[in-house]
Amino acid sequence: TCALLIIKELIRRQDSLGGIFDVDNRRIELEEEESRTQAPDFWDDPEKAEKQLKKVAGIKYWITAYDEIASAADDLSLMPDFVREGLTSAEELDAHYRATLEKIEALEMRNMLGGEEDHLGAIMEINS
Repeated sequence: TCALLIIKELIRRQDSLGGIFDVDNRRIELEEEESRTQAPDFWDDPEKAEKQLKKVAGIKYWITAYDEIASAADDLSLMPDFVREGLTSAEELDAHYRATLEKIEALEMRNMLGGEEDHLGAIMEINS
């Protein structure tokens, strides 16, 4: 029962990510942005083309990461039944839970560091 509550909380966080990232609209945006790369004159301006490809890759990253988390969360929601039926072990459930949680936390962190200048490097000086 405790495991089910923990899994439900993880799935709630996964659902929350879908809302934060507006995954459905990002899928539409990806299709639109990818269609621009198919234009016959796309490579006429290589600098602009490179920016467009980076934009497409950025959108794809979020969608792919979210889809991986959604798939892992779906699998995780079924695992307690598999444990009861002896098809998998509690250790495998724990390992899958930890892996899913790590993916969620990584995407949440990336979202927090998604500001305009957050991708830039930093210099840190430590003085005694």
